[in-house]
Amino acid sequence: MNNSQIGFFDSGVGLFSILKETKKLLPRENFVIFADQGHNPYGEKTKSQIIRYAKDATNFLIKKHKIKMMVLACNTATVLALESLRKKFDIPIVGTVPAVKPAFGTSKDTRVAIMSTPATAKSKYLASLIKDFGDNSRTFKVGCAGLEEAIEYGNERLIFATLDFYLAKIKKFKPDVIVLGCTHYPLVKNRIKSSLPKAKIIDSGQAIARRIKDILIGTNSLSKKKIGDIYYTTGDPRIFSKITGDLLKSKIEAEYAQVS
Repeated sequence: MNNSQIGFFDSGVGLFSILKETKKLLPRENFVIFADQGHNPYGEKTKSQIIRYAKDATNFLIKKHKIKMMVLACNTATVLALESLRKKFDIPIVGTVPAVKPAFGTSKDTRVAIMSTPATAKSKYLASLIKDFGDNSRTFKVGCAGLEEAIEYGNERLIFATLDFYLAKIKKFKPDVIVLGCTHYPLVKNRIKSSLPKAKIIDSGQAIARRIKDILIGTNSLSKKKIGDIYYTTGDPRIFSKITGDLLKSKIEAEYAQVS
């Protein structure tokens, strides 16, 4: 047994779409959350920038809390930085990738729209997933510039305007499945579903939670006792505390994280 915390990392509040599913499956685990709001949005950053941000966050959590696992609850950070992090750190690191394989299932005739940040949409990692499990001719990649940031700060007017712009394009493609390839997007899943009610909408939340559990069991690292969770942001702790508290429906007091 290991009561040490699990680190959760994202550019902001998107991580809660993964954390929510993980808490359901592992109610005794303790978490330390790191929201890199100071550098949000990630979707328009370079690969080298995102690798640096992810390494800084991981190093911070290992040194300060001796975390037993790091979860990149961010598709963009995963497709661009996961390999570099696994080479540098010796703790288990779990990534979050767009659910391309389950989207196509057993048929490559499925029409799949993948909503993601621009960085993920352009990544070699996503291209490789589509090549291995799907069909380029039946896949529509949509790099939704501005959507991550609008969701991050709860700007409903901008969220709806941005969503409507991209959903209009997706409607023309007539997808059978829509993959939410950014952890922020499940937070507006109902809006997407109401616009395309016939399409199946999937994200990676439950699959990542199961992967975390499997690793903890395999390494005999399950927590025996719930101690509590800690929240950090590289942005304004007051704003993050308010947004997080509203999402979790509880009072949160986040701390400012000083990283290099």
